[in-house]
Amino acid sequence: MKLRVALAPVAIRSRQAKQPAEMLGLVTRGADEAWPSVALERSGIDPPDDRRLLELLPPSGRVLLESLGASPRPVTFIRDGATLTLLYTVAVPSPLVDASLVGDVTTDAPLPEGEDASGTGAGVWEGMQWRRLVRPHAYRKEAMALGTRGLATLPHGEIVVDFWRQRLEERAAFVEFLPRYVTNPQVRDLYSAVWGYEQDPPAFSRWSGLGDIAGPKGRKGDGSSALAPFVTQVPDDVRAEVRIREEIREQFAAKLAALQTTGAGVSREIDPTDEELLTAVAFDYSVHGFDLTETLKSERIFPLLNAGASAAMGVRSARGVAGAAAVGGLGVAMPVAAPAGVLALAATAAVVAYRKRSRGARPTWFCVRDNVNPEVRLSSLYLPRPAWNQLPSSPG
Repeated sequence: MKLRVALAPVAIRSRQAKQPAEMLGLVTRGADEAWPSVALERSGIDPPDDRRLLELLPPSGRVLLESLGASPRPVTFIRDGATLTLLYTVAVPSPLVDASLVGDVTTDAPLPEGEDASGTGAGVWEGMQWRRLVRPHAYRKEAMALGTRGLATLPHGEIVVDFWRQRLEERAAFVEFLPRYVTNPQVRDLYSAVWGYEQDPPAFSRWSGLGDIAGPKGRKGDGSSALAPFVTQVPDDVRAEVRIREEIREQFAAKLAALQTTGAGVSREIDPTDEELLTAVAFDYSVHGFDLTETLKSERIFPLLNAGASAAMGVRSARGVAGAAAVGGLGVAMPVAAPAGVLALAATAAVVAYRKRSRGARPTWFCVRDNVNPEVRLSSLYLPRPAWNQLPSSPG
């Protein structure tokens, strides 16, 4: 009997304009898509040491997940002929699949071997590609009609999706995907992406207890408040904004120092105590949230991160720059090992993403409490049925 261990990285790509949030999985490139795996007897990975499974991922992506304390979780054993595979999965925080960092990360069909296209996760996820696991729909009726055909045809994809469905249904697993500062719509988008259709806003608000949408008789969060014990509401005042900016400064400095200490992804040394850099990051980042394109394009931040770093990031003269990968929207090239400053921004995004709205009513923001255990059971199960958990109502 041959033994293998496989890792299924899963992320939720945030809502893009009119495009609903999507559940994505990171797989190998080429016609034979698969979760990254290795023969157990050759890997040196001791199954109880789950964190070492991150070594199956591209270097920059692995460094980011390690810096955030991501922990792979065992899913099941899968027997295929003479091979027994121990399947794990890990949640990748949403900002780490933001299109402004890695470009267009979704492809609906396998890429032929050797074909170059957007959606390959170049740079941070170099050599792999993010694939949609569940087809998103705005309406429940359409999603239910699609049924099981809404799932991607990836090996064991349904097992991975159902694993996370059960965790989100029963436990505080939402904290594994989302940054420290969130709104109720962001949390609802996570459930919508996994369930395959937009979740009803008032019903979700009543269940979660995070709602800025009034329930029956005008009450907010009327219902079980299943997620409310894990967050605190952020005051809508200047003091809160100052506190968040200071946290951004601290997180960025800590991540940058840690990355440079390990030597991972470092293209040139950046002083993690540089007051000008920390002030620029905190100011622009608190406004733009995890929109990394805007943050990196900032006239203050981009030169500070990349001045004199021609070996790390240079002007992109043509598609497919040798030894580098295009960063969506920036018009620059990123090498396989991303610059430490970029990695530090991405890691900070996964921890403290926070964004003000420039138009319309300001949303209610919540801060995830310190040291929330994602294994804690919720006070009330999430009961809506996933669209992909039934047979389609019409042929292919």
